[in-house]
Formats: sequence, structure tokens, C-alpha cells
Amino acid sequence: MQRALAFVASVTALAGCTAVLGVRDIYLDPSAGEGGVDGGVTPDGSAPPDGSAPDTGPAPTCAGADLQTDAKHCGRCNHDCLGGKCEAGSCKAVLLVPGLDQPVALAVDAQSIYVTQYGSGTIIQTAKDGSSPKPIITGQPNVQGVVIDGQTLYWSNRDFPADGNTRKGGVYKCTLPTCTAQLVSAANFAVNVTKFGDQLFFGGNNESKLYQVKIDGTGRIELDATINKPFGVATDGAHVYFTSQASTFYRVPVGGGALQAMGSAAGPTVGLTVVDATRVYWTTGDKVLGLDKATPQGVPTQYLSGGQDAAGLAVDDANVYWTNYLDADGDLRFCPKVGACTGGGTALAGGMIRPFTITTDATAVYWVEEGLPGAGNGRLWKIAKP
Repeated sequence: MQRALAFVASVTALAGCTAVLGVRDIYLDPSAGEGGVDGGVTPDGSAPPDGSAPDTGPAPTCAGADLQTDAKHCGRCNHDCLGGKCEAGSCKAVLLVPGLDQPVALAVDAQSIYVTQYGSGTIIQTAKDGSSPKPIITGQPNVQGVVIDGQTLYWSNRDFPADGNTRKGGVYKCTLPTCTAQLVSAANFAVNVTKFGDQLFFGGNNESKLYQVKIDGTGRIELDATINKPFGVATDGAHVYFTSQASTFYRVPVGGGALQAMGSAAGPTVGLTVVDATRVYWTTGDKVLGLDKATPQGVPTQYLSGGQDAAGLAVDDANVYWTNYLDADGDLRFCPKVGACTGGGTALAGGMIRPFTITTDATAVYWVEEGLPGAGNGRLWKIAKP
């Protein structure tokens, strides 16, 4: 991610710097039901006498629907495009909020999406259909990283350490809906805060430190001070995983302990990381990698190897999603978590300027398109899951 390198270099030089960091939708459904009305479970569970497969019940029906164009039954029955068009059996992306000033991070809850705007120092809240977007906090310089937990919003400011005056670097929180900012922990260019239980984890990018602190601001632990410029941070409650400008991807035990190398990284091209129940995933330059947490010295799965500029990252039960952070024709792609990932993954949406962070809920994938510094052309998107 050479452009991300330029971003990291620029913001670490000065807190006031501004740089942050027609694809056809093809839908595959690895969890779609199989079978039809002529095959199913017999009363005793055995195969029917004609040798056909056991019946698993009636398949979903959508009589009269055109699976090529029906936005409620796109590509298959009951596949809702969530406000997007259905073209050639594939759901199209939905533009939720245009005109944003370098959106770089987002979080979702049951009703809303929360988006940080690095350029304007503002966090907005919008409904999941993009209606009624509104600022909920302003005056947060270089805001990057956001977490929502119930009525509490947490975020990190990539500024010099908070001094009670003009500097506001660190992790903050507020209680919704009023959202009055409260400093949790000061840091030198705090980045990409994440949460587990009553603990927050984040990088101090400009001081090359990785931190753990309670949500009330007490008990801060310096987990690492040896790895150059930590950036993406994820945790499963046992370990903290992080990307950095090192050429190795690392984890460290929650509460402190020895660093453990887990795989390669692209050095100064900084990516993001996420975890699920069994694996950790990270983006690094032109690669998207995944590795079983139980075998940290194993060989990572390469979901993408070469030819792209991977940045944002998210996973669900079935798929790995990533963005290609390009100044023109950036895109959102996915591959199944299990099985072959060929051709650089499947493009879900394209033609974007620096698409970056991603998150998901049960039915949709959400992401921010950062746009160019000072242009006000950042956007918030969603698309129905494949």
C-alpha cells in the first residue's frame, strides 16, 4: 500500500497534515440452502427408494420473481439488495452519505452507523439506510478509529498527546446521544482503538507504543515499545494483534508478555487486522493473509497475493472482505474463508477513490471511501452480503 505509506509518513511528521492514508457484482452464497421440492428427508431419515438425496424441506420460493432484476430476490429467492439495484442477478452498492471529509473509520450497531472524518475532525451518525446523517462530536483533530458499545462511543485522535488545551491526541469516549467528549488516555498519535470487555487497546503511532487501558482510564499498560509505529489493532481477549511498519506481523498477550511473530508484513506499507474465533487476518501491501491462532508459526492462507493494494479488512462467518486503496478505481472484494480464492477475489463494487475501512452486520457490508484530502469527496457505502 504505497499510498498508505505516504499517508503514514505525512501524518507522523505533523499532526496538522491532511493526507490519511463499473465493477460487476458477482454473488456467491456459500450458505445458501440446497435441494428442491423433489428431494428430502423421509420419515425415518433414510434416502428415498428412488435413490435421490434425502429431503431437507421445501426450498424458498419466489414465484414470478425475475432473479436477474428483482431487488428483493436478486440471484436467488429472498436475497434482498437492501435498497440497491439488482442487475444481472447481482446486488449493486448503495451510496449512503456523500460529501464526507476523508472518512477513515466506521462502526455499526443495530440502528446506526458511526463514521470518523479525519479531515474535519468530526464523527457523524446516520441510520443504516443513510437517512438523517448528523454530526455527534466535532473538534477532534485527525480522528481515526471508532468503537460503539451500547450507548458509549470510543474513538482515537491522531494528534500530539492531549494537554487540556489545543492538543487532543489519545483515546476518548462519550455517552450517546449527547456525546460530550471525555479523555480516557492520552497518547502520541493514537490510532485504531478497539475494545474487549472493560479494556481498550490502541497504538501510539508516533511513539511506537502499544497500549491497554481500562475504559475508565485506569490501569494503563504499555504492551510493547519496540515495534515501529503500530497501526491496525485487534484482540480476542487473549492476545492483541497489530500491524506496524515492521516487516513482521505480531501478537502480544493481553496484560503484557513476550512478542510473538506470526507472519510476514510489508514493512512501511501498513494494513489492518481482524480476528474471528479461530483465525487472525491482516492486510499488508498486496497481500491478504489469514492464520490459525492456535498455530502461530504455521503457514498463512493467502487470500490475495499480488496485483492489488489491500487496506481495509473484515470477516464474517463465510467470507473475507477487503478494499484496494487506490487513487482511482479502488474496489471492494471478497473470497470465501474456506476453499480456493482465485483471480484476486470477487469484486463487489469498484470505481472508488481510496476505499478504506470495512465492517459488517448480519445482512450487509459497509465501508468508507476516503476520497482525496481537502476535496470533500469521501463517501459511505453499503452492499447486501453475497
